[in-house]
Amino acid sequence: MTELSQEILSELEIIKWLLAIIVAIGLYFTLMVFVAVNKLASNNTSFGKKLKQTKRETELEEMLAKGDAEEVKVSATEWIASHPEEPLA
Repeated sequence: MTELSQEILSELEIIKWLLAIIVAIGLYFTLMVFVAVNKLASNNTSFGKKLKQTKRETELEEMLAKGDAEEVKVSATEWIASHPEEPLA
């Protein structure tokens, strides 16, 4: 009976370590998915900012073409004040 108990305990210990390894791998993949989603979200945000900036530049160029230099200056100053975190504002 003791020998059988030793075998069962040995197998249970192996199972315990296998489960620990599976959990560790699962956590690693979960972390990698989180990092990938985070990078995707940040890339999408920067793309949106660039698109917004391009649209804004087009608007200002149209205003300049019409001869509204003073309006462009006021609009650009307001834009910079409202977007201090954007270096290309």
